[in-house]
Amino acid sequence: MQITTWKEGQVAADEVIKVEVRDGVPDQSRIVGECVGFEKGMAYVEMHISTDSPVFDRPLFENNLAALVRDGYGAVMITDTPKFADTRIIEQIKEIGSYCMAHTGVSIDQEKGYGDFFLMINPYDQDLIVNLKSNHGLTHKVKVRSHDVKIFNLQPLLGNDRWAAVSLTAKQRVLLYDLKGQSNDPYLPASLDHLDPFRGEQSLKPSSFRNWGRYKIKAFTRKVGITRL
Repeated sequence: MQITTWKEGQVAADEVIKVEVRDGVPDQSRIVGECVGFEKGMAYVEMHISTDSPVFDRPLFENNLAALVRDGYGAVMITDTPKFADTRIIEQIKEIGSYCMAHTGVSIDQEKGYGDFFLMINPYDQDLIVNLKSNHGLTHKVKVRSHDVKIFNLQPLLGNDRWAAVSLTAKQRVLLYDLKGQSNDPYLPASLDHLDPFRGEQSLKPSSFRNWGRYKIKAFTRKVGITRL
């Protein structure tokens, strides 16, 4: 497992960890990483997982939770997300010409100090221009530089209201999180939730023998633990 920490377009740390696998079961010890090389600012961690002798050519990995812990500030749970888009997202971008996201849970209360932010990660080699628009008709453009992280305060999109629905579009995929916490300090998050992409397609589809077979194979690999390799 290669763990690379990116900050402001530069590699701040790079580490390789070997996880032993015995009888098909990997070492269950926790992997604890320390963000070294900087004291302030935003960064993201990129993990590349490979195997010496996989059962299949393309081993599968489950989504996981990580705990971001800072002395004196407690902990917040973070859901990981793949660097590259899955087939559904690629098809969406090909069909409508842009990446599209919709979020309806934006809430800010300045009097009580409740804030809401978008945390955007750009793990790619090109800069991103992100277009934001709320149901109040307010818009904003945000530039996220290559291999960098950007926090955007959603207050300008709410106007005088406390609630809003916000849509996001970009020329390519954006790794997006909803960060809730103190309105004057986004670096003290109360929650950090990964936002799933909007897809304007039929969610209920007719069953087929092929889909049934894929379901059975996936259930079997989960049962025998192959996805943990």
